[in-house]
Amino acid sequence: MKRRLFPVILCCLLVFTIIFAIFYGREDLGLNTIPKMENAIRSAVGQSEYSDLAVESKIEIQEIILGSFSGSEKNEALVYSTVAPVKRNYGPSFSVAAVFDLDTVDLTGAQFLMEESVVLKALPTQSDRKDILYLGETIDMGLSSYNIKVWNFSGGKWKELKLPSFDTTDADENITAEISKANEIILLHTELEGLTTKTANVTAEKYNWVSQDETYVKELIHLDIIQ
Repeated sequence: MKRRLFPVILCCLLVFTIIFAIFYGREDLGLNTIPKMENAIRSAVGQSEYSDLAVESKIEIQEIILGSFSGSEKNEALVYSTVAPVKRNYGPSFSVAAVFDLDTVDLTGAQFLMEESVVLKALPTQSDRKDILYLGETIDMGLSSYNIKVWNFSGGKWKELKLPSFDTTDADENITAEISKANEIILLHTELEGLTTKTANVTAEKYNWVSQDETYVKELIHLDIIQ
């Protein structure tokens, strides 16, 4: 009996360790930091146009990115959280990108994001300050479209930086967007033929992040990919 219980106990300990490492294992975060962040996000929702959802929603922190966002040598975190109504048909699900001062756990600025799927990344600049990359995906009739932005966060304000025109919406193509470990944005375009795709006609575009100019530049390559 004890031998049978040992793998179960070991598995439970492993799951607990992983959860603890994700939420509390960061050297800059204390045990009470996560609840304080969630309460601050709920308060921000309550002061927004989605105030009706502040009480009737479940707020869950999905990702915490440590860095200096509002200036040089700041002890801050970019926090991505989801907001989902507890009751069905009570309101829309959305997500929140928020910057926190880790010394005080104060929320210094928030963006409300309505896309179905969200990716946030910290982009390097010439100093130790980071810009914020946002990639939001919306799926309609099985086809994806994307909203791509880069913000410079300063003084509680989110300044949207000028970027090239990304080709992210096309009724005749299915588009897939990915962000590489080197912060490259890669767009894959697959031509549609009726309700299916032409498996042999896929093109790729790559955009490189230029930290000194704080913008993306399209690489002069347009590849045809044979699947």
